[in-house]
Amino acid sequence: MNEKNKTVRLPNKVEALIPIVFLLTVMISNYALGWGQDPHIPVTLACGVAMIIGKMCGYDYKEMLAAGLEAVNQSLEAIIIILLVGCLIGSFTACGTIPAVVYYGLKLFTPAVFLPFVTILCAAVGIALGSAWTVCFGQTIL
Repeated sequence: MNEKNKTVRLPNKVEALIPIVFLLTVMISNYALGWGQDPHIPVTLACGVAMIIGKMCGYDYKEMLAAGLEAVNQSLEAIIIILLVGCLIGSFTACGTIPAVVYYGLKLFTPAVFLPFVTILCAAVGIALGSAWTVCFGQTIL
């Protein structure tokens, strides 16, 4: 097989939707029929369908693997941050920090003083960070 004459093209809209529709179909079937599988199985199967579509579009396995690794490499920093925040929250919950903050917070702030306190807190954080969006977002939530 001659590698120089290989034609590579982007998938059309229908081909691009096939893995997504497959993933949704398998996940909904998993839930509706009570198969009890983890969501990892349908995602792995949808990756296989996407690889078949990629092969139909002229890509070989090494190109698809390189593109997938590049996507993971670009998002690795954010993934590590999310994992570290999850570990921090888990350790706070396990050692009782979060329940203590909730307990003492409910003792300190009654419903009558909660909204004024949150308004002042949002304003203070906005001034400290120099961000008017912090104040606007905090006020919108209230």
